[in-house]
Amino acid sequence: FGSSAAAQERTPHRPCVRLVEERTAEARAMWANGARCLARPLSSLAAPAVLVLVDQSKRAKSIDCETLQAALVQTPVGTASNRSFRRRLEGDFSPASPSRGSVLEAVKQNWEALKDAPAELHADREIVLEAARQHSEAMKYAEQQLRADREIMMEAAKIHWEAMKYASEELRKDPEVMLQVVRQNGMALQYAGEDIRKNRAIVLAAVQQKGDALKFAADSLRQDREVVKQAVRQSQSAFVFAADALREDSDLLVAAGWQGGW
Repeated sequence: FGSSAAAQERTPHRPCVRLVEERTAEARAMWANGARCLARPLSSLAAPAVLVLVDQSKRAKSIDCETLQAALVQTPVGTASNRSFRRRLEGDFSPASPSRGSVLEAVKQNWEALKDAPAELHADREIVLEAARQHSEAMKYAEQQLRADREIMMEAAKIHWEAMKYASEELRKDPEVMLQVVRQNGMALQYAGEDIRKNRAIVLAAVQQKGDALKFAADSLRQDREVVKQAVRQSQSAFVFAADALREDSDLLVAAGWQGGW
């Protein structure tokens, strides 16, 4: 893709791939700016060859040019397939993935290290649990099976109730899990399954902790006088979420702070 000098100027610290007319003497002699030319002669005839220029600090890998010759000859420079081929070759020289141990240590220092961890480590229970204990948003980067892990989700929810938005559907339908979470913050009721929103005991616990959680209760419980009363006692603004039939209830109006007369 252009001369070696131009390639070096564009990406001085990254590998590049170049197609040239094979001249064995020229190929063997090509040294520039600390870059090394790795190639095996295809034949004594002039033919396209792959020259991989690799900075000396990078790992080097031999390339079987003979195997790739036919594809290269039929693949014009600049085409999508040619660019794909170049990316595959450059990938051969990418730095090795960090070890599990190094990622775990990094996550212990800062949960955000999970963001850039290799994909397979997003399913590592120990690493994700360590991240979840620091910040609820860590669950955004966890694999689905760990979002269904009760211990991990509860650890994340302890940090912030909004972690439940990343929980599996099964956990959001679990009465025991959701009862614990709404006791921490009633607004977590918004992430609960439909049956949980109909569960009177859980909804009562939610509105006693945060009155405005009444907004997320099932319609039947927004018509429940005791549920609404508990909600407006905690937060007068919750009265707007009560069913229409209860908005003229004098006791509820008083609980909501109404002080006027008829």
